Amino acid sequence: MFRSMTGDAIKRPRADISAPAIWLGCLALYALFMFYAFTQPSVLKGELGLLENVQTIFLIIALALAVRMAFQKNEKWLRWWLILIGAGLFYLLTEETSWGQHYFGWEMGGIFESINDQGENNIHNSSSWFDQKPRAILLFGMILGTIVHPLVKHFRNGRGLFDNP
Repeated sequence: MFRSMTGDAIKRPRADISAPAIWLGCLALYALFMFYAFTQPSVLKGELGLLENVQTIFLIIALALAVRMAFQKNEKWLRWWLILIGAGLFYLLTEETSWGQHYFGWEMGGIFESINDQGENNIHNSSSWFDQKPRAILLFGMILGTIVHPLVKHFRNGRGLFDNP
């Protein structure tokens, strides 16, 4: 908090993460992965490799942020949207970690033995409807949100397609 000219306490608005900081973080991760890809590729591979663990960390952080924001928001539809995002993140996290199989050493059993083509406790390796189709939808959403919308916003002088949720 800081004080106005009249001496009243004023809350300082929260600053958002700057775009250059995001790009620098992405560039640093890319450089790290490329370093290992060319010098020690075995570090990246496998279910407990660097790529899988970094993905798990990002999913945990995103899930925590979605839950936190869902509790903070007063707008009904935004709250429900964040709950949906959180449910999707939970699904991604648990599926990508095979519901803990690789971290806790659980054996694959039950229905997964007959349907899973990679010997893991998850459903995304059992059919293209649980793997490639959702991945294509996610990729389409990422293209819209990270490329198309910013370009539209730029060429419309700061007004995007979805600026008033």
